[in-house]
Formats: sequence, structure tokens, C-alpha cells
Amino acid sequence: MLLLATVVAAGCGSDDSDDGGSKDSGSTSKVSTPAPLEAGGEFVVCTDVPYPPAEYLEGSKYVGYEIDLMNEVAKRIDTTTVYEKTLFDAIIPALQSKKCDAIISSMNVTPEREKEVAFVPYMAVGQSLMVTKGEGEGIENLDDLAGKAVAVQVGTTLKDALEKKSDELKGDGKDPIDVQTFPDAGAAAAALKTDKVDVFFGDSPVVADYVVKDEESFEFAGEPIDPIEVGIAMRTDDTKLQDAVQDAVDAMYEDGTMVDILARWNVEDFALDSEA
Repeated sequence: MLLLATVVAAGCGSDDSDDGGSKDSGSTSKVSTPAPLEAGGEFVVCTDVPYPPAEYLEGSKYVGYEIDLMNEVAKRIDTTTVYEKTLFDAIIPALQSKKCDAIISSMNVTPEREKEVAFVPYMAVGQSLMVTKGEGEGIENLDDLAGKAVAVQVGTTLKDALEKKSDELKGDGKDPIDVQTFPDAGAAAAALKTDKVDVFFGDSPVVADYVVKDEESFEFAGEPIDPIEVGIAMRTDDTKLQDAVQDAVDAMYEDGTMVDILARWNVEDFALDSEA
């Protein structure tokens, strides 16, 4: 599958990122530090780990393509990232209660979420189905999941999509999907590996990471599903911060730093249009 050629194990990513900001060699031109942040201060970011290769921990160090990306954004507004590990289904409330200044956690941009937070999109990521090795026959898309037990991370739009499809299947007289939620992608993948579910449904880079790292256990089922924009989320009233983050992301696309970061993790196929 083409996706396997473009997304590889997280271990192939950068070893240069750390919680103190990106060490990328691209442009480092800065804009003034926006409120509520302070110049030279901390930019506290909520993220749900593990979700390799987007974000995960190596010891106490946060790594992943979204970590590299966020560190670079922070550097360009003269701040230093500090990450707060936060469960995904509690991550928007954590932002709204000011436990962090922003979210980066492979969060799809949806109309429902835009009622709660403001987004700066930075990628467009599809979703994929994963099965145990040799069990992919007859599973090409969500319509083929009737009567299947499917693992998905709680609080995600993928869970919502499965539940909507399950209702449609039931309405057509077919067996519904047995949607089983897990606190993180690792637990969902483990459930598949131990035959507790039939399928895992996740973002394509994440699924590809599991397939490449454990190709004797896992394989793709079908082709990736339509991509959805993912974005950095901020409180709706932090308009100066939104503008500064948008300017930083735009500049990173314009000077090539964004694609360099994504290519470092072999996920450059998910970059936004270069006109961003």
C-alpha cells in the first residue's frame, strides 16, 4: 500500500526535538509574543500521549511530528513549550479551564469543535482500518464493519463516525457495529492484537506506524478514508494568540520548514496545500 511507503515507524523520526523548543535549521524569524503568553516564557500545550508518530514519550521527553511542529511555532513567538499530558476526552475542558494555552493532539477540525475552540489547521489527515495479519479480506470501508467489533479511541471524531455508520447499517437491516472505546490508541491496538476486537480504526499515520513496527501482527484493511484537517486548538477569546500561531504556521509553509518537519517523520503527504 502506498501509505506504507510514505509513513514509517516513529523511530525514524528526529532525535533533535525536546520540550524546550525545536532545533530545526529553518527560518527562525519571530513575531511579537501574543497575550496571554509572555516573551521568553512558557507556552503550555495539552496533548494526549501516546499517539505515535504524532506525539509520544521517550522516557520523560515528548517526541513526534506534532511535537517538532509545536516547538517550532513556540520558538517563532519567543516562547518555550511545556507539555501537559491530558486524556483526549478531557482535553478541550482542560484548555477552557486554562490548564494549558493550546492543544496539539491530532485534533480534527469539525463544526462542533469550532463552537468550543478556535483552530489553526496544519495538516489534512485521513483515517484507516487495521486488522490482524491475514484478516483483511472483505473489509474495504466502514460499510463492511457490520457485526464487527471495532476499537477506537474515546472522545474522537472517529468514534462519532463509527456510531453514525452503525446507526445507518442498523437502519438498512444490517447488524450494527460493536463500537468499543479505549483511552488511547495503544490500548485500542493491543485489544486488536489480543483478538478482543476485529478492527482498529485510527488516523492513517498512526495506523501505518503500528503496521510498520509490527508487520507480523497487523495489516491495513482497504484504502485510507477521506482526509480531514487537523489543527492547533486555542480558546476562542485568545485572538492575538490565534493570529500569531496562524502567522507562524503560514511562515513555516512559506519557508519550507513545515514540510521539512513532516518529511523528517515521513508524513509530508499529509501537508496542507502549499498556498496555506
